[in-house]
Amino acid sequence: MSTLDDRRLHDTFVDGYDVIDLFAPADQLQSALDSRVLIEQAKGFLSHRLNISVDDAFAALRNYARTTNTRIAAVAAGVIEDGLVP
Repeated sequence: MSTLDDRRLHDTFVDGYDVIDLFAPADQLQSALDSRVLIEQAKGFLSHRLNISVDDAFAALRNYARTTNTRIAAVAAGVIEDGLVP
């Protein structure tokens, strides 16, 4: 099935049930995977740049996210895209 077919199916009803609900978990899983990849990249970047362990790099990301009330994925994106060093 092509992506276009998937989208058509996504926007239709089957036996009275909204098919969108069937696709939501897959979308959520993809979003979580994308966030996790970004966080892992940021951990590696900080670990190398600051000469610290990846565990310490994650702690720095987490602490900065908590302190600034920002999602950790957004902090990770700032590290990767803007060179942010928490």
